[in-house]
Amino acid sequence: MANATFDDMLRTIEAEYRLTGALTGRSTLRPEILAALAGVDRRGFVPATHQQLAYADTPLPIGSGQTISQPFIVALMTDLLAPGPDDLVLRMLNAMVDSYLDLRRDLSDALEHAQGELLKPHPEPGTWSALMHARGRLHGLQDLCEEQQDAMQEWLDTLRELPLASYGPDPLLAQQRHDQLVARARDVMEHIERVLRHARRLEQSAETAVQIHFAAQGQRTNDTMRALTAITAVFLPLNLFTGFFGMNFEHLPLIHSIEGMWSALLLLIALALGIVVVFWRRRYLTRAGR
Repeated sequence: MANATFDDMLRTIEAEYRLTGALTGRSTLRPEILAALAGVDRRGFVPATHQQLAYADTPLPIGSGQTISQPFIVALMTDLLAPGPDDLVLRMLNAMVDSYLDLRRDLSDALEHAQGELLKPHPEPGTWSALMHARGRLHGLQDLCEEQQDAMQEWLDTLRELPLASYGPDPLLAQQRHDQLVARARDVMEHIERVLRHARRLEQSAETAVQIHFAAQGQRTNDTMRALTAITAVFLPLNLFTGFFGMNFEHLPLIHSIEGMWSALLLLIALALGIVVVFWRRRYLTRAGR
């Protein structure tokens, strides 16, 4: 139907209601459903090429292989679902928790980058500030989830305490309504709990990265001190040897001969090489990349 209007759509839906009433149990359009249809401008959900068909009783493409449903199907599904204020609250909470996904993804990327930098010998200057900022956002997410969890638990307790008559005059339908609300509330609570567990895992991962960073720094410091100690141990006996012969006592052997000087030099070199070999075999000296 070209250039269909809201009135055209409404007449079509009412006609289809009458035709399918025997199957669906709904032969007339309730005022609440009519108000909901009137409150949503379908033209805002369809591309410009299909604006003239926005109110036609047919599904329309909206891009990415998706369609906006036929108005009659939307009205009938909404009518059969019979949503109330409680459903709206649960949907809003569920949508709010779903929006945390982007935040968790951003926090995960920031923490992974910070962890990779902290494992380097020389991390970027802004790594610590970025890590602290991400941890602060994690704490805020955890606090928000815990508050929502407490509110949902109080609401669940209230649902259990309310008499069945508050859900409707029919006891069977009231019990069904009560069970549906409790089940959906539990689903929202489980969703919040998953977000909370993920946030806690991210925080533990950040703590582990900090600990690994300081452990790696300590290991590098130990390697440096070990190398300095080995160098000192190599030169200490050489200093003792040269210091002894440097006293120039008259009766020291080979002190006044050329052969003595070369012999002492060779002995010092052999002594230094021997100490280096011993230290290398005991792994006191290792390659930097090992």
